[in-house]
Amino acid sequence: LVGWLGEHGYAPGGAPFLRYLVIDMAGTMVVQAGVPVAEPVEGDGHVEAGELPAGRYATTTHVGHPDGLYNATVALLTWAGGAGLAFDTHPSPDGEVWANRVEWYETNPMEQPDMNQWVTRLTFKLAD
Repeated sequence: LVGWLGEHGYAPGGAPFLRYLVIDMAGTMVVQAGVPVAEPVEGDGHVEAGELPAGRYATTTHVGHPDGLYNATVALLTWAGGAGLAFDTHPSPDGEVWANRVEWYETNPMEQPDMNQWVTRLTFKLAD
């Protein structure tokens, strides 16, 4: 994707990302993956410019193997609960789902092949 953007004159506006718009750990999830860009990109596929929805977010940074992201998420949720923060969630038949949760992979695997050194930022939208 980055190569295609470069060939067409678009510069990435940040690190590649995975964005989980809706997560239901027991069911389905909608995932977006890509590279942020500063302006809409014309051509085949679905490429768009944009930012996260306005609001407050809670964020934590995980350094280590991606298998540890679950524990990092639990730690963030526990901390937020203790601080009286509520997450933006929506009810579903299987329970609540997060309205917006983002995993920002800040490590380039080509530059750091040791997955135990990868840096990932987890961001959850807080309730208004």
